[in-house]
Amino acid sequence: AGGCSKIETSHPVIVDKTIPVITNIEHGEYTRYKNKISGIQITTRDSESGITMLQAAIVPDTTQDSINNAHWNNIELTIDPGDTITIEDSVFYYNPNDHTETMIHGNAYYLAVMTQNRSGLWSLPNHTGEITVDTSYPQLIYNTGQDEVVYNETDDFHISYTIVEDVSTSVDVEFV
Repeated sequence: AGGCSKIETSHPVIVDKTIPVITNIEHGEYTRYKNKISGIQITTRDSESGITMLQAAIVPDTTQDSINNAHWNNIELTIDPGDTITIEDSVFYYNPNDHTETMIHGNAYYLAVMTQNRSGLWSLPNHTGEITVDTSYPQLIYNTGQDEVVYNETDDFHISYTIVEDVSTSVDVEFV
C-alpha cells in the first residue's frame, strides 16, 4: 500500500499542425472521354505525419462553390512522413458513383486535388489548368485534283490529303 509504479515512457507522439502540400500536378490539355480524365500525375508530401488520403474532383471552374459541390474521387494512401509520393496515370471520374454522368464535349474542366495527412488535416485545394473535352475524331480530307496514273513498273505515287488535327497518321493503299 502506498507504493508507486515504475516510471515508463510511451512511444514518441508527433503533434502535427501543418497541412500537407501538393507540389505538382501534370496533365494534358485534352481528354477524349466524356466521363473521366486520365493520365494525371500528382506529387504530394507531408513532412510530419505522412499522407493517408487523396481526393480529386473534376470541376467546371476553380471557384469555391464548384469545389464544395464536386463529386470527389477518394484514394486511400499510406505515405510515410517526409516522403514525397507521385501518383501517376490515375483515372478520375466526373462522378465516381455514376460513370454514366458526363462532361460536355468542347467545354473546359479542371481537376481539383486535396490530400489529407495522418492527423486528419487537409491540404489547400490545388488544381490543374484547363482540360478540354474533345471526343471528335480527326478527319482525313483528300485533296481533289487530277487523277494520277500509276504504272506497274513503279511504286511511286502521291496522294494529297489534309488532316484537321495534329495527329500521327498512315495511309494504307490496296491495289486491286
